[in-house]
Amino acid sequence: MPEDSHLEAFRKLFEAARNAPAADVPARSPEPRVYQEIREWRAPSAPSDYPKPRLVGSSTTHCHDQVAGDAGAASFLWDSTTHDQPVFDFSTGYRPEDIIALHVALSVVRNGTEQVRQFWFKLPDRVDKGEYTQWLLPVAEFPDAVGSPLFTLLQGLPMPRGDVGAHAPKMRFTLSSDHEYWTAERAVLRASYAAQLERARTHRPYAPTENVMFVGDHGVAIPSCDE
Repeated sequence: MPEDSHLEAFRKLFEAARNAPAADVPARSPEPRVYQEIREWRAPSAPSDYPKPRLVGSSTTHCHDQVAGDAGAASFLWDSTTHDQPVFDFSTGYRPEDIIALHVALSVVRNGTEQVRQFWFKLPDRVDKGEYTQWLLPVAEFPDAVGSPLFTLLQGLPMPRGDVGAHAPKMRFTLSSDHEYWTAERAVLRASYAAQLERARTHRPYAPTENVMFVGDHGVAIPSCDE
């Protein structure tokens, strides 16, 4: 899988693989092979036994030039801590000074029952480029269906009080450019293309992304969020 291939080149590879007879021996490349470590997340038989590969309830509350809003985006499994805790990547293109708060919805146990709760975070006073802050607890927690402080925050009012319960998620923050972000993502994308191409070459259906997901090796140990 050439590292510098563009999307059109990948399309041609897939087209050739689908139209060719199934083969057990890959075609030889004139370039020497370079191996790269990529981990693979696989869905267990019991989904409750292991975290899902993405969180769908992540969002950024922001205000820029007197225009306020709330932009959501999925958070995908990014890595794991030194204590094998799952770490999800939540990226936003807004400037730190324009961010009012960030929030994520997660299912947790409260009063003996499993509930979906909104956990709200505030940016620390300082976020540096290329360095992560410490793991930070949410500043407030609210029921997912009611009690959201979104309207209050969009009116420029302070965060309402919402006591944070046990086993709440934590966030840490850094600044990076688009180029740095996509360079880190490129290895994972190539792994996904390679796996799909292998299945196309052998005429096997590709597993959907909720069953298989690739996680790159970022080369830096992530400290436990319990420390």
